[in-house]
Amino acid sequence: MIKQSFLILTMCITGLAEANEATLLGQLTEKINQQEFKKMTSVLVSKNKQLIYEQYFNEGSAEHKNDMRSASKSLTSVAIGFAIKDQHIKNVDQLIMPFFKDKKPIANPDQRKTQITIEDL
Repeated sequence: MIKQSFLILTMCITGLAEANEATLLGQLTEKINQQEFKKMTSVLVSKNKQLIYEQYFNEGSAEHKNDMRSASKSLTSVAIGFAIKDQHIKNVDQLIMPFFKDKKPIANPDQRKTQITIEDL
């Protein structure tokens, strides 16, 4: 699942910036429909804060809850890498609580929560 998710993410990130996005997304759709990615249930792609691709496969739907587990880790890692590159965050040693000032007070307060870093995620 991680390999499949990373492949799709890589295709979308690198390809959409450099090639015809309709062609790449068409190829992605074809590969999923041909069961190359048998467990894939949904793919959503945004570009410039706009949803440009939303497709559901293999009995997936917008209402279907997906088990993301390891795929989320890969996507989070890529997003953090871009955030560091673009200087939105300094590094993975930063504490996360300052990013959530609007969420205070936090549920179930615990001193350990104040020590969680980006790397811990």
